[in-house]
Amino acid sequence: ATAQQLDSLPVARSFFLSDAVTSPHVRYQTLTRNMRLRKGAKMCSLLPLEGVSEQDVIAQISGSAKQTYTDAVFHSAFHMEVMNKRNLTEERKDTNEDFLLRPFQSVVYTDCQAFGAGCCCLQATFGCTNLAEASYLYDQFVVIAPLLLALSAASPCVKGTLTAFDTRWDLMSQTWDDRRAGENFSSEFSMTGTIDVESNKVGFGRFYSPRLYTSEDIDTQTLHDVPCSVHAKGFELLRGSGVPENLSRHVSSLFVRDALVVFKERVDLDETHDLDHFNSLNSTNWTTVRLKVPERDKNLPWRLEVRCPEIQLTDFENAALVTLIHALVNHLLRLRRSTGKDQTGKQYDNLLLPISLVDENMRRSAQRNAITSQKFWWCGGEMNEYLEKRCRKYSSMKKLACSSWLTEICYKLNLLRTIFPRET
Repeated sequence: ATAQQLDSLPVARSFFLSDAVTSPHVRYQTLTRNMRLRKGAKMCSLLPLEGVSEQDVIAQISGSAKQTYTDAVFHSAFHMEVMNKRNLTEERKDTNEDFLLRPFQSVVYTDCQAFGAGCCCLQATFGCTNLAEASYLYDQFVVIAPLLLALSAASPCVKGTLTAFDTRWDLMSQTWDDRRAGENFSSEFSMTGTIDVESNKVGFGRFYSPRLYTSEDIDTQTLHDVPCSVHAKGFELLRGSGVPENLSRHVSSLFVRDALVVFKERVDLDETHDLDHFNSLNSTNWTTVRLKVPERDKNLPWRLEVRCPEIQLTDFENAALVTLIHALVNHLLRLRRSTGKDQTGKQYDNLLLPISLVDENMRRSAQRNAITSQKFWWCGGEMNEYLEKRCRKYSSMKKLACSSWLTEICYKLNLLRTIFPRET
């Protein structure tokens, strides 16, 4: 299809929202259309209603309790077949509106990116002095991000209906997923670590918690315990150019994606000075935290962008959240600069957890009243039982310890006294 033909196509094809809801800027219209065209179907999210468990939804969608909730949604017959057929026609006269508007009784159904992108978040970006500092902060905030999401949870309703979730995360991850059938890791896929993208497996949508840490001198065999695709040739090129191994894996994992938006005026660039092409890929991987590279022409250093907190109702609450994040950044940097490595050679006051446990924390952070009702994996100096025994069971999960430095900062800022009462 020509550019003129693509421009004439509908953007989202939503049953519920007009294309006028999407920003008229060409970037956002193009993002929405191109994700739908790449997927070969409309976006789809199925969120359990309040009081409905994810297992109930799995049983209703697939009849198989062995699948994860995300797999069940991604592979649902409604999503991959009914919606695919519906995309072939502009006519709506012969459709069953009741079926389209509410395909299942136990879920809230949405069908375009605007439902997720319409949720506001609070983002904070911090400049770093060098790559080592930026990588260190990035890795620590990968672990802290689920707690910030739970603390700021403010999105319990979708389409005017209470869901089983308090945050926007599941809605965003489902409505910004442009994978085709066959690109998802199957529920039986057990391989861990990084794999070659030529396997045709992407494994997760574009809105996700990071799969890889970027610092060197960490136990990647233990920490990188979930599968993650990388662009093999890109990885080899980066390593051959002297880029550290873990950072090379992180960057090459971005290149397993197709570019979604490229402006015709910006196709041919001097990439020794202009990073538009890289930033186009980096900025269309929407993660809880983002590592941003220096841009000399713009006088921008290495940066950490914290992206997961949800927007609050008042300026005071938003300022308090930013102040908390800023205090965490400063405290982590003080620890790093003052303590270096301990006597055993471990790096600083390392919070790193296996990625599978970060994922579990992310899942729990979206639950109702998570900050007071859920338990989270946490590493306060010494690694927990999971790291010692390499055990995948969650029976030893403990609540965030009130003695940890994270909550000590909260007390000093007088922000969380009611949420984390001191133990006597």
